[in-house]
Amino acid sequence: MTRKNISKHGTNSNKKLSQKKSNSRPKFRRTLEWNTIKYLIAYSILTIFIWGLVTYNYSTESHPNYQLYKHRLDNGWFFGRKIDNSDAQYRPFRNQLPILFAVMIGHQIITKLIGYISISGYSQVGNQFKAYWTLIFSFIFCFVLFGFSILKIIFFTGINLSLRNGVKNQ
Repeated sequence: MTRKNISKHGTNSNKKLSQKKSNSRPKFRRTLEWNTIKYLIAYSILTIFIWGLVTYNYSTESHPNYQLYKHRLDNGWFFGRKIDNSDAQYRPFRNQLPILFAVMIGHQIITKLIGYISISGYSQVGNQFKAYWTLIFSFIFCFVLFGFSILKIIFFTGINLSLRNGVKNQ
């Protein structure tokens, strides 16, 4: 075999094939579509479909087994629907869900206002205030959620952090 035959049938021909494959790929980067109308509509439809169709039928009077568990249903806060409040762990969360939504919306409004302050020329002060706002709000929110058990959570989180840093430094 000559040198010409080796290069014709050897690794050089494989390189040319791989170059052709790589050149056939598109040269643009795909951007994420999280903040597009298309995504929001699809997410809304999927959320309503899963939430509405899966759970709604079981708590209506037309369901065949409704008579067996209607004594366990309480009046709900969402369009007058009945809800199952028999789970002791989930009951406090479900009862406080409207307040949680109000707090979330209030937090987002205040955060957006702080963002407008930082855009309007006070960027360094606005960013520092935003960081303090997030920290203070997080502590208050956790205290409201967990009460004085937040001290126990902070203690165990601190132990976890110190163990992680100790292992990291070794």
